[in-house]
Amino acid sequence: MSEDFDDEIVAEFVTESGELLDQLDATLVALEQNGGDDELVAAAFRTLHTIKGNAGFLGFEPVQRLAHAGENLLSRIRDRVLQLDEPRATALLATLDQLRAMLDEVESSGAVQGSSDTELVRTLAELTSGATLPGGSVQPNLSGASAGVIVDRSGSESAAMVDREASADAAAVDGQALPVAGTPDKPAPPSGATTRESAEAFPSAPGARRGSPQPPGRHPPRSAGGGTTALRVDVGLLDELMGQVGELVLTRNEILERTKHVSDRGLTNTVQRLDRVATRLQEGVMRTRMQPVANMWAKFPRIVRDLGHTCGKKVRITFAGEETGLDKALIEALRDPMTHLLRNAVDHGIERPDARVAAGKSATGTIHLSARQQSGRVIIEFSDDGGGIDLDRVRQRAVDKGLLTSAAADALDRQASLELLFSPGFSTAESVSQVSGRGVGMDVVKTNIERVGGKLEVETELGAGSTFRISVPLTVAIVPSLIARVDRHQFVVPQAALDEIVALSATDERCIELSGKSVLRLRGEVVASVDMRTVLELEGDPPRERHALVLQGNGSRYALVVDAIEDTAEIVIKPLGRLLEQIPIYAGSTLLPNGGVALILDPLVVAQRHDLLSTVAEKATKADDTVAACRDAFATLRFPGAHRLAVPLSSLHRVEEFHSPKIERIGDRPVIQYRDHIMPLVDFDGHRLVPAAYHDGEEAPDRISVAVLCDQDRQIGALVEDVEDVAEVERRHAGRFDVLGGSVTRVWSAQELAVELAPYHLDEAERSAA
Repeated sequence: MSEDFDDEIVAEFVTESGELLDQLDATLVALEQNGGDDELVAAAFRTLHTIKGNAGFLGFEPVQRLAHAGENLLSRIRDRVLQLDEPRATALLATLDQLRAMLDEVESSGAVQGSSDTELVRTLAELTSGATLPGGSVQPNLSGASAGVIVDRSGSESAAMVDREASADAAAVDGQALPVAGTPDKPAPPSGATTRESAEAFPSAPGARRGSPQPPGRHPPRSAGGGTTALRVDVGLLDELMGQVGELVLTRNEILERTKHVSDRGLTNTVQRLDRVATRLQEGVMRTRMQPVANMWAKFPRIVRDLGHTCGKKVRITFAGEETGLDKALIEALRDPMTHLLRNAVDHGIERPDARVAAGKSATGTIHLSARQQSGRVIIEFSDDGGGIDLDRVRQRAVDKGLLTSAAADALDRQASLELLFSPGFSTAESVSQVSGRGVGMDVVKTNIERVGGKLEVETELGAGSTFRISVPLTVAIVPSLIARVDRHQFVVPQAALDEIVALSATDERCIELSGKSVLRLRGEVVASVDMRTVLELEGDPPRERHALVLQGNGSRYALVVDAIEDTAEIVIKPLGRLLEQIPIYAGSTLLPNGGVALILDPLVVAQRHDLLSTVAEKATKADDTVAACRDAFATLRFPGAHRLAVPLSSLHRVEEFHSPKIERIGDRPVIQYRDHIMPLVDFDGHRLVPAAYHDGEEAPDRISVAVLCDQDRQIGALVEDVEDVAEVERRHAGRFDVLGGSVTRVWSAQELAVELAPYHLDEAERSAA
């Protein structure tokens, strides 16, 4: 390479050439599957010509030579002298792999070795001349992206396309017809011009975007003057801009908090205007980070094609919702997990052609990817029409590998059996191959998805196929979080992993010791828990009223016990300092709306360090060793006169508050209008339900609490003082008195409650009279 070219031009060449090769991957696979398409062949030819010209201009002769050899073959195919059969398609795809390897050399060292492409150039020349090569002479490269190895990415691509209106769907300028391939050309810049001026003036220089094939039916955005509305922006600059906007958002939140009670109308209007502007700026910058999921899926047709040939299967891939936008950081984080799922679908999901035909299916299997936005999240569904997952075989493989006992396997339900797929070391492959069988991957897939606040669900039907559903937030730049407190210490917990919050008392019977560990009994489920005072090594007595944060991760539910819940907030994650980053339970820091600083807890690390993540086998053992399966959830209602009644939680619809004047009468029976229905009101005297007491005038309380009890499709309102707790009660105790929360409580089963409620249902005559 000439020393006259600076690093910025070379980096632009590497970035743009990589994008062009990705486009060319999909184009060649489409050509092979759908037959000759003159427009696609011409687009592929122009792409290689662009790469060749740019490489020649910058002095990368090996890249120019290999691209020229591929260009010659495409030229003969374009002129209909040759057909794009499987050997020629495989050779061209191998050419793209080799060009990528050369670009990696250029990026790392600024030069490229010239000897590695000799054999491939000779093969391309023979195929261009019309020779037929023996099968398997050229093999596609199954490493890197095609192999779908799961890795932790610490960086990202150096540039992104951003449209001037923050559109996530920026595209290149249409290619123009180029000369027929001839001898390799190595143009020189005009004499007397500077290096940068030469690069901008020369038509094939990086940034000209000539020859970029566009997907069918899509056109690049253009301005009114005919120029493109897209420009290339360094990702580092976008990240820095996002960081500054995050600072602005935090400052705005602090100003809003401090001026909440200020009576100065002018200042209030100014703050509200600042709030609107900052919000619009935040949304605009976040849109610049959004990219269509099609960018992540671009290489998938090539991967399916290569793996299908390797596994001896016929597979096609279809897409829907490719325009759905997703944060660039999430696209990078999901690229490898998605690739691994794709490999599994081809290797394990899709059957061989003869097996599919015998089952009454098409010989060609189909993998379908779709994406959509739903409730502030992006849902990506990954389905195939293969053989589905045999759960009996999954359980048996788990027993064979020693992951759980036969008794524990028999106790697993359908969902728990599917969770086995994500156990470390688990694989259903009978033997190790280049594609699969080592038991590494699915557990990392789920962990990587959960690490960015996502969830992974599986649905399967034996003989019909499987669907993997990934749900991730739209962006990771600003994170909805919960602010919790332990003693005087505040910390932040991201809401993405939060399932529910449970109020606890000092004598709560749900907090017990089991096998030497603290657990929380929650509606028939045993949830491992840890006190954050223990985690933070704090001394002193905790308050009597506390809360358990029930979270989910790695397929398990676990609880962190805190002293109090302070607030919720949208936070901007900031890196920890050099000293604090040595503490693994914290993922970062943030500024709170009141101006304070708080550390962001990584709950999954806390769960791992305190052994809260139960395996499927341990869950099955616990279910076998405890009476949780024989317990039901009951809600304890406290009535006037200190009477307590526990009713099945499933029978308690909700608790409402009403103004006393809304109570009416039908005869001598008190009723209230509730959601367009007439609801009778009852009380409890310690033994049975009775008509609710009704007070007129000054004796009537201003507000009343009503527990809405459901019996089939009818509702009865119980006048209560409070719903004290939800507890698990052994079924054999239903129908008698028990001690719940330290008080004697009558426990009714669903059947007993239905019998008690029956006399209070209004008949049609009473409803008509009302």
